[in-house]
Amino acid sequence: MNKNNSTKIHTTEETLQLFDSLEPVDIDFMIGKWRGEGFPTNHRLDGILEAYHWHGKQFLDPENVHPLVFSTLFNKQVYVNPVFMGPTLKIPVPKSP
Repeated sequence: MNKNNSTKIHTTEETLQLFDSLEPVDIDFMIGKWRGEGFPTNHRLDGILEAYHWHGKQFLDPENVHPLVFSTLFNKQVYVNPVFMGPTLKIPVPKSP
């Protein structure tokens, strides 16, 4: 994301259009650790991950991903399963079909 637009709030429509305009990437390209960044959309949970020191994601292989990686105060990283966050945040967690 362009750092100059990092504080702009994007509508859901703008966000979906941007996502749909992106080219697919090769799976091998995704393997490894990725640093995350917020993308303001005026959602009620905007900024919550950043407030808890969200670091990003880690793709281990095509079938295994740590979707929520957080930094600790001791410069380590912890992996959180998002399934367990739903009840804590009191939001519905979608279930796979």
